[in-house]
Amino acid sequence: MMNKVLLVLFAVVIFVNAQPQDVSVAAQDLQKVWIYFKDKGPEETYFLSKPAKLVSERSLKRRMKLKTAADLTDFYDLPVYQPYIDQISPYINRIRTISKWLNAISVEIVDSNISDIEAFDFVTGIKSVISYKNKPPEPEYEAMSANESFASINDLYGQSYTQLAQIQIPALHEKGYYGQGVLICMLDAGFNLLYDHEAFSTLDIVDTWDFAEHDPDVQDDSHGTYTLSALAGYAPGKLIGPAYQASFILGRTEVASSETPIEEDFWIAGIEWADSCGADLVSSSLGYYEFDDVEASYHYKELDGKTARTTVAAEIAADKGILIFNSAGNEAQSSWHYIITPSDGEHVLAIAAVTDRDKRASFSSVGPTSDGRIKPDLAAMGAYVYLASGSNSTGYVKDSGTSFSCPLAAGSGALLLSAFPNASPGDIRSALKNTASQAFAPDTLLGWGIINTLAAFNYLNGSNENSNQPVVFNLKPNFPNPFNPSTTIRYSFSRPMEVSIDIYNILGEPIKSIFIGTQEAFAEHQYTLYMPAGRSSGMYFYRVNGKDISTGRKFRETGKMILIH
Repeated sequence: MMNKVLLVLFAVVIFVNAQPQDVSVAAQDLQKVWIYFKDKGPEETYFLSKPAKLVSERSLKRRMKLKTAADLTDFYDLPVYQPYIDQISPYINRIRTISKWLNAISVEIVDSNISDIEAFDFVTGIKSVISYKNKPPEPEYEAMSANESFASINDLYGQSYTQLAQIQIPALHEKGYYGQGVLICMLDAGFNLLYDHEAFSTLDIVDTWDFAEHDPDVQDDSHGTYTLSALAGYAPGKLIGPAYQASFILGRTEVASSETPIEEDFWIAGIEWADSCGADLVSSSLGYYEFDDVEASYHYKELDGKTARTTVAAEIAADKGILIFNSAGNEAQSSWHYIITPSDGEHVLAIAAVTDRDKRASFSSVGPTSDGRIKPDLAAMGAYVYLASGSNSTGYVKDSGTSFSCPLAAGSGALLLSAFPNASPGDIRSALKNTASQAFAPDTLLGWGIINTLAAFNYLNGSNENSNQPVVFNLKPNFPNPFNPSTTIRYSFSRPMEVSIDIYNILGEPIKSIFIGTQEAFAEHQYTLYMPAGRSSGMYFYRVNGKDISTGRKFRETGKMILIH
């Protein structure tokens, strides 16, 4: 039975119609801009002392996994100061969104009024709302031949078995984990047949919101139908998603019409909404790289994890304890090639696509980021994925794209959160990366490789089958980087470890090994590395290896460093 409850108390993004200065202004004559404010008014201290006034109880509980009680709320949680909005409203035709994270509002305005708003001393800047070209879907990828033995022998999963078995989802189902207790936010272009398709008949829908049309009806397109069914469909014998017992909030943040530009402010509104509702995980099969206004476009050099506004918002969400999965993109064969924003975020898991034969799908976008980080992060099946139809309430289709590998990966994350409710997003990311198919040699095609959910479960579980306390093995960025002649490698873990460090060149050839010995848990350890003499400038890799002295389990994390002369 569907449970639909509208969450309005903690809505963070407000859509209002300001009094237009000239109601006869044609839409094409209006500029869409962000207006940034200098602060959040005189009551900042008061609000920060009252966290329950700022975010929901569920959101605060989620943040407790990685923050102290004193740090549960911060400047980003404070509302935009309403008197600032009131003072500039006479110059605005319409307010589109209000973003407390950016401390800004996105508006529609006539160009001649921009200078009037810039004159206010509390306005720190005005920037264009970036509009992205809405391209038609990628051509269907030619799938590899289906593994008929899987489909024919499995009465429960039907034709969805292949896409789940590849990432070891059935093994977690056998342990009793189906996503229960996890609140997932999906941001997409619309969810047709949400209340009619048989695969959604048992889905727990907590809330919905259309950020483009400003209403709760999100049944505007089939793309979200596909992605939601990949993650949470439940039609035994036909299709089963990894996390069909999770709860969902569904946001429409994109207008699917090919004539309509996609604007970044709706996606930002959606992820702020996810935080306020207390979502544990966000799955977004949307991303952006090609822009309507060439002059306002981002460029590859800005694919750095801190420039694109959607990426900035995603990183803020991650800092607040949300586990974020985003499609890597289908641009490998286009002139762009690279992953799409916000997948460039350091704490956003960018999901690539593979075939049912574990081969990279040719369309799947590649890395690295412009600042040299390995992307994408992980991979799941994205070629010929079995999905619920958006036009037939008992029908199913097969389609391709990282849009569909992303919700499968997110489903894996949801099962791990269900099994380990106290695990932080960092714990889940580490578990998935350190147990994926390329954990020993990540690259810029598939990152750490194809997900292995069972191995990630065992990674978090340690030697105790009933433990809810994950093993944490964290590697922090070395500093300085670039360096010459030395750099400091930093790491920590939650159990005593026997530690060693290996250094490799860009070809993966070992050039130095250092045995550190046993080190204590819950401390930041540092090792100052001096590169051997005669090494040329360039990129090198360092791998920190840990062996749990109690269980013998092995852990490893890899980082990248650049030597300059």
